[in-house]
Amino acid sequence: MKSLLFFLYLFFQLAISAQDCDHYALKTDITNNPSLASAIEANPELIASWKFIREAIPGLNGTTQFALDPKTLNKVAEMMKEGSIFRNKFPSNWSQELATIIGKNNILPCETCGTPSGYTLARYSMVEFLGQVEFFVLHYDITTSGKKFYNWIRRLGADGVTPMNAHGNVEEMYQTLYYIKTNEITNIVDFGKTFPIGTNEYDLFFGGKKYVELKNVDFTSSGLSIETQDQLIYGYLQNIDNLIDFQWIAHFKKLQGAGWSSKELAEENLKTMWKNVFVSRAEEIFEAMNSELKESLQIFSLDDLTLSKIDFILNAIIKVE
Repeated sequence: MKSLLFFLYLFFQLAISAQDCDHYALKTDITNNPSLASAIEANPELIASWKFIREAIPGLNGTTQFALDPKTLNKVAEMMKEGSIFRNKFPSNWSQELATIIGKNNILPCETCGTPSGYTLARYSMVEFLGQVEFFVLHYDITTSGKKFYNWIRRLGADGVTPMNAHGNVEEMYQTLYYIKTNEITNIVDFGKTFPIGTNEYDLFFGGKKYVELKNVDFTSSGLSIETQDQLIYGYLQNIDNLIDFQWIAHFKKLQGAGWSSKELAEENLKTMWKNVFVSRAEEIFEAMNSELKESLQIFSLDDLTLSKIDFILNAIIKVE
């Protein structure tokens, strides 16, 4: 520890002016956090990412917990390096973009952040989030089709100016990044626009008539809202020709945090909820389905929308990931 402190003292005296960095704060942090001290001793480049994170998340008393987390420091240091995916994507303003993303998403778990609770139960760590962001900016054009979603990552509305404060949109953004990175999806054509038929909006459009709807919602307490029901009935069922063109995916981490202990249980419960909707709104659903979808399912009258047919539909489209 003494050798590290001496090294840091020399580093700041020779390389960084007192105006640029509070070296006393770093000395305090490494003294009080042995894991941070060991990480910096092994990789002095983490001093720069420590400083960067502190500046990206201002206004807190003392150092933000992310600046004390070795895994977060290593990930940020990796993204700061010349030639990194992130810097290649933003050659002239990478520092501003990265600081905005970190600063606006500062309520995420990390290894040294303590036990997740509340909203953070269903969220992934800052390290995982930043990896997901890298994957997104590498594979999608954030100036055209990916622009709206990239604004969401920066916690801005579709216009890129208005703050995005809607909790549901934030949670869906985190689920979408997880879904894209985990499944290595690189072929989404568009994000969050109005269907060709009707006034509802889809989440992800893959071209043709292929869609995915992501739901990061606590259905254990809220059930299926009318808005959620109508989106499926008057959005997706009006616009798909075949069940293989659509998946409705609930986020397991959210449901697990609310008490549904396995993906199988969560999927079974959601299918039961949706079956009740299909039974109670059978006539609306039959009328909403486009002709190609009805033909593919051999549903030519309301009587053909039997319980077994409803089970077949729900088994095909309702997923938990």
